[in-house]
Amino acid sequence: MRILRIGTPETKASQNVHAALVSWRRGEQVRGGIALIGTKPPGCKRMADAVLVLPRGMLVVVGVDLPDPAKRLEAPVDGPWLADGWPLIDDNAAGAVNPAHKALNTASAAVRSLGALLGEPLTSCAVLAVGPYAGEVITPPADLARGIRVLFPEPGSLREAADQLGGEVFTYEQVRRMLATLAPQEPVLSDAALHEEGFVEHRPGPPAPVREAPPQQAQLVTTMHRPEQERPWWRRKPSWLPFALGGVLAVGAPGLILLAGGGTSTPASATGGPPPVTVDGSTYHRVSADTTPDCAAHAYGDSQPALQQAPCTRLARAVYASKAGERAASVALATVTFGEPDAARRFHETAAKPGAGGITDLVAEGRHWAGAPRSFDDAAFTTLRDGARVRIGQAVYTVGKSDPDDPALTKLATDALHLPG
Repeated sequence: MRILRIGTPETKASQNVHAALVSWRRGEQVRGGIALIGTKPPGCKRMADAVLVLPRGMLVVVGVDLPDPAKRLEAPVDGPWLADGWPLIDDNAAGAVNPAHKALNTASAAVRSLGALLGEPLTSCAVLAVGPYAGEVITPPADLARGIRVLFPEPGSLREAADQLGGEVFTYEQVRRMLATLAPQEPVLSDAALHEEGFVEHRPGPPAPVREAPPQQAQLVTTMHRPEQERPWWRRKPSWLPFALGGVLAVGAPGLILLAGGGTSTPASATGGPPPVTVDGSTYHRVSADTTPDCAAHAYGDSQPALQQAPCTRLARAVYASKAGERAASVALATVTFGEPDAARRFHETAAKPGAGGITDLVAEGRHWAGAPRSFDDAAFTTLRDGARVRIGQAVYTVGKSDPDDPALTKLATDALHLPG
């Protein structure tokens, strides 16, 4: 990574941001991209601590000062912040419910202006970097779904945010245009220098379509008891949904866009994909599927460190189209396979707890097709351990609002536990 110091940020997090970025240039942390420290993007009233122009997207890092260090910070973008149980407010921003108001506006304006400069939406993430210190930062999945991360800047936390970016690779010409705006005093970088940082001269064309072989039919179990567990709003997964440039976030911050990729995915249709599967009288058409050996990279909340400590051998995800009565519905299934049953048991104990996170669904990672749901927020949610496998099922109405306690959706989520993964 090439680091360019344009100005000197004055937030309490700025030194930690710089130290984390420097570490990316050493040992296993080495990665491409260009980091601009202390730049003021067009349309912004304040300086960003850093703008990271990475090969497949952009991080806009803006510092948020805390009055004191905190062991635990609860930081919902829409609501009050609590530092070790004490509320935090911004006395200098009228009507603000937390200290992140100005920082979020800065990040939003940066993404909006740079997207307009390139003439296309940016694959990006707003990082609100808190300082001087926060041992644990709790961010609701709904905020992650909008492309916003609140974190204490460390090499690992910033790397995790960067790894979620999965857009098209920036070209030399696009990078030069952004650098001319963000760092006009810096010399123009050569093609060789940009290539070394992971950028490309031209974007590759679309890959040839791959036809997926029909999977072997699995034995289906048609009856089971629904687990009695809560499914509150915390269970919502990070959707990483693309927002159109100039759109408005719920907190009034327009233009934030984040797409994430990973694994291998093969969208299918009801006519060209695998044959439909029937469970307990309902028919399911698989419309997208994904397999990967890296489970932790596609987990969130407490489920992610659980998978980092006890890695799985395979993660299979799929989305099915079905019906709940006369309404179109979508069903997501994640199957996590471990090397031995005890590891599966420990992970299931974590994944089944309310608020413990889970596995990010394919829609949340930017996979779309005709008739895809907007997200799996408010999904009915069920889990099941079967030997060395843990299965997580979710169901939503494809159009309109869903309720986690809807009986019809709960049945579909339960049926999902017996669908081919």
